[in-house]
Amino acid sequence: ELIAIDGAVTIDGSGFISAEHDVFKLMKDANITIGKDVVLYSANDCAIFTSAGADNVTVTLNGTAKSTSSDYAAVQFNGGTTDVTFTLGEYGFIEQNGGEIALMLPAGGDYTINGQITGGTGIYLKGGNLTINSGSSVTALGDRKAYEHMGSGAVSTGDAVVVESCDYPYAPATLTINGGVF
Repeated sequence: ELIAIDGAVTIDGSGFISAEHDVFKLMKDANITIGKDVVLYSANDCAIFTSAGADNVTVTLNGTAKSTSSDYAAVQFNGGTTDVTFTLGEYGFIEQNGGEIALMLPAGGDYTINGQITGGTGIYLKGGNLTINSGSSVTALGDRKAYEHMGSGAVSTGDAVVVESCDYPYAPATLTINGGVF
């Protein structure tokens, strides 16, 4: 597990970084950039995860974040986090092969999708502002399940995008779609 706190980390070139649990756990004031030929892989947890209170976090993912966990998203920002800026670049890819949500977004912040996302559910938005741009794709491969509100967390529904504007601290969630394939 790599932990980024109060600083910037850039991983470029090409390579494969794997961990049994979180590959990157982001803390307050972390700023990471993942290059287009870099793969982050977690067998049992998230490839990228923020801890509660990890405010002012910036993530630019131009490579791949992948998880095969049957319990966690490939990329997840904790609901106790504010001021998140996340960009999935045009070469970026998020893949969750365990039947779960690929990109879990309950935190306060701004999320921009320009790349590819595949999971049981593609994106689950509970807080913040999500923009999906032309050229991106969000694919759901999971079994269809009825929506179920969870005060903490979410249930994979088999939908490309789920927007749940509920009692989360950073609701209402907003979604802007400028294009893409779903």
